[in-house]
Amino acid sequence: MYGKLEVLIEGHTHKLDTLQPVKYMADTTALRCFQLTIQSHINALETLGIARTSHEEAAERLSRLRAQTPKPAQNSQQPAKAAPATTLTASQLGISSKPTPQPKSLKQAGVDYEGLHTYLPHYPVYRTDKATTKIRQVFDGAAKSKYRPNLNDVLETGPNLNPNLLWVLMRFRMNRISWIADIEKAFLKIVPKPEDAEAVRFLWQREPEDPSFDLMAYKWKRVPLGLSSTPFLLRVSVNKHLLSVKSTFPETVEQIEKQLYVDDFLGGADDKTTAVTTVGETVTLFSEAQLNMRSWTTNNKQLRDFLTEKEMSNQFVGIPSLTIDGQPKALGLRWDTNSDKTIKRKVFSISARIFDPIGFLAPTTLLLKIIYQKLWEGEMGWDSRLEKYLA
Repeated sequence: MYGKLEVLIEGHTHKLDTLQPVKYMADTTALRCFQLTIQSHINALETLGIARTSHEEAAERLSRLRAQTPKPAQNSQQPAKAAPATTLTASQLGISSKPTPQPKSLKQAGVDYEGLHTYLPHYPVYRTDKATTKIRQVFDGAAKSKYRPNLNDVLETGPNLNPNLLWVLMRFRMNRISWIADIEKAFLKIVPKPEDAEAVRFLWQREPEDPSFDLMAYKWKRVPLGLSSTPFLLRVSVNKHLLSVKSTFPETVEQIEKQLYVDDFLGGADDKTTAVTTVGETVTLFSEAQLNMRSWTTNNKQLRDFLTEKEMSNQFVGIPSLTIDGQPKALGLRWDTNSDKTIKRKVFSISARIFDPIGFLAPTTLLLKIIYQKLWEGEMGWDSRLEKYLA
């Protein structure tokens, strides 16, 4: 059928409005025909450019997420076991169904707003290896749509201001005393312009335990996790603050600039005095920007005792991220803080794992063989520490 766009759209909408309901719900043939008729008109309208809004798409995603949430087993003989958490509760996200003031990071949004706006679908990421935040709600800025670009497609991502990951890890392992920490809820500390908050709306169930309740619309007053521009906004904000305090803490700021990767800080020092000073200054300068450093982990017992005795406010002195065997991770790599020392036995054990019969890795393994030679010439014991010798 050919004709003007307005006429075609009006024709399909009129047929939907005048569609007769099915008389008998047991008539599966009639129900199937009714469904196919509605779907054909909806597909035709979408083809003509009458696509669903981001509000409708976000509502559908939320409905699917609720449907996929496992229900606890109900048995009159045995107590019901709680279902594994697959999404955040309203209180965990900072939302209350009661008429109380909303948190600073969120604001209720009017559904009748006619300006430019976007509703972001969201989903939970469950991390059993995290000691702090077990469930993190991620907002999908890359959610696909048939007839419009997603939010990440139209955002300016900015340049990558983070240091080279390999260099960060290599510098981290050059210190006798090392530590890792991260900025608590770093992305949620960035405040966008009020007009930009309309682009980061989302829907939430008024009563999460009862899907029959209406959906409520909220908008972020902070930058949520899941947008392509978030890493740049965080780093440029941190860099601006570091520049303002560099004259007060020059050495600490220089190390943070080199060793802060997104929100993870991998620092180090060669003696306890320098380590304590650097850690203290790090906490102080970040607190001036309303940022809290947490999840401190170190390979030095004296520094670990200092962190515990200091009783830093809102600090979690422990393990931020665990591997399967219970050891912490530094930017995804396992870090054994208890036996974190270099000995002759360990060097030989690591080098023996390299299998290179053709010699492709010779430029790399040559350096290791030179270290081999020096260790044998030094007549060192198998369990002797090698830091001073190799330096």
